[in-house]
Amino acid sequence: KTYLTLILSVLYPWIWTVALIYDYRHPSSDTTKKQIQEASKADELVPLGKENQLASDRPSSPNRKEPISKIKRNTVLRNKRLPPSRGKTPNAYTKRDFTTPTKAKTSPKQSVTPMSRFLGAVANNDSAYDVQMHAKYWLSYWVVYTVATGISRMIYLLPIVGRILHRTPLLSDILMELQLFFYLWIFCLPQALTSTSADRNDLRRSYDVSPLQWLNRKAKPVLTNLYQATSHAISEKMWTSITEKTKSFLGLAVMIRLLSESTKDFLLHVLEHSHPFIVPGITLMMPGFLTQYGLLYVKTVVPTAKSFGKPDSLSQKMNHLEYYCLALILTFTLNWWSGVLWWIPFSTHVIYLVWCYLQFPKSRQYLYNIFEYE
Repeated sequence: KTYLTLILSVLYPWIWTVALIYDYRHPSSDTTKKQIQEASKADELVPLGKENQLASDRPSSPNRKEPISKIKRNTVLRNKRLPPSRGKTPNAYTKRDFTTPTKAKTSPKQSVTPMSRFLGAVANNDSAYDVQMHAKYWLSYWVVYTVATGISRMIYLLPIVGRILHRTPLLSDILMELQLFFYLWIFCLPQALTSTSADRNDLRRSYDVSPLQWLNRKAKPVLTNLYQATSHAISEKMWTSITEKTKSFLGLAVMIRLLSESTKDFLLHVLEHSHPFIVPGITLMMPGFLTQYGLLYVKTVVPTAKSFGKPDSLSQKMNHLEYYCLALILTFTLNWWSGVLWWIPFSTHVIYLVWCYLQFPKSRQYLYNIFEYE
């Protein structure tokens, strides 16, 4: 009774996400390459100081210049006129619209959900294949999945409720059935809404009102406020000063050859991105059953809050998707060995550190490269 839920909620989305990331890293069609190039150009126009407000994996460049105002640039370019084309009167001019990149058109009755046309569109070099839409869809799904599993885990961690659920198989069976209907609702409702739409605008609107988008809009303020209140209890200004002082100390250690340059860079990278884990890390000094609450926060709140950050560029979406793919592998590995880990002292504390390590950008990229190679 749980295999269908496992396939629908985990295996099926994970395969599509891995295929999407692979197509982004190794584009096989001209359409995908063009969309990736357009997304990269759009990322370069992000104004300074407008990076991800929650946590950014993108290193800041000191030589980066302030771009021209987007509104001013579009106004100037929109007013430009091209020379008269052949076969037309000398007074005939055409205007070029630089405001938005040309988007691919879809057929009137085509579903925009990524389940229908992913492999076929890529294989046939179809212009209807939209990398941005697919990345947005699966990122929204993994946020919902992470929050749903986190809530389920939190219920079982409650002292009285968890004990009742463990001792009452009927309640557990009912929750499993509800979980199955929940994922059927997520995957089937968008198809029902978009199968009879008349044009692309209706498709876009149906996609925006799908369960995933609605659930993300409801979860975003709660997760963001919780993240800001917990992970940012230590101000970023204070953490930056601590990082600068540590950087000087590590530079001295490299000079007297206590550390190598690569080790210094890795330690600085870990320190810079450890800010969200400091306050929940207090649970590391507590018994294991209390450390589980800090572990739940690191697994659920931190990655989902980062997924809501701005700007919502394609490269950042792919970085988050890579994390969710690795997190799923780690979750199933730990569940497989849970019976052995239960007998190992401080196993919960070590697992907490492993989840923190997985969320460091360099660690995530290194591990995903290994996974893709294998």
